[in-house]
Amino acid sequence: MQTTLLGVAIAIILALVSALVAPLVVDWNSYRSAFEDQASRLTGVAVRVNGTIDARILPTPHITLRDVAIGEAGQESQLRAGTIELEVGLGPLLRGEVRATELRLVAPQMTLGLDSTGAIVAPALSQAFPADALTTSRLKVEDGRIILTDAESGSRLVLQKLSFNGDVRSLLGPFKGEGAFVAGDERYGYRISGNRAD
Repeated sequence: MQTTLLGVAIAIILALVSALVAPLVVDWNSYRSAFEDQASRLTGVAVRVNGTIDARILPTPHITLRDVAIGEAGQESQLRAGTIELEVGLGPLLRGEVRATELRLVAPQMTLGLDSTGAIVAPALSQAFPADALTTSRLKVEDGRIILTDAESGSRLVLQKLSFNGDVRSLLGPFKGEGAFVAGDERYGYRISGNRAD
């Protein structure tokens, strides 16, 4: 019995040491295509990670992706981010759910607009992507930029220095948060909230 307990204790210690040392010796950039393929499959939009990838397992799983572009190959990316940091809960991750304790977007850039028929032009998620698969307790956006265009009138509005701090329980809601942006030379603050959509 004592030998069995000693064996279990040694196995646990080895697992913890491996989890601590692995991020230091694993080249996460060699898994770039796996990250891109999984993200593209889930969202239904081409995802490319042009910068470096860092990850750690303990104390909580944490992934950092740099210079991320989302959009169809061969076309100008409609969504970019200088850095995406994702910290997730280990338990939900083992169940196949992404429950982020914190999602941080640094320098995201997005283009939204209306085409000549009045349809919204924006990255479209796959219909197979489960809206409840991604939740976050804390969503932070820093130094964002959104370009709003109208093909019919040719007008364009740029929102700069966009910030947001809040939570998004799922893509269907509920959500709440506050932030600010600059349009022209004016700075505007905002606060938003919404219930879960049916």
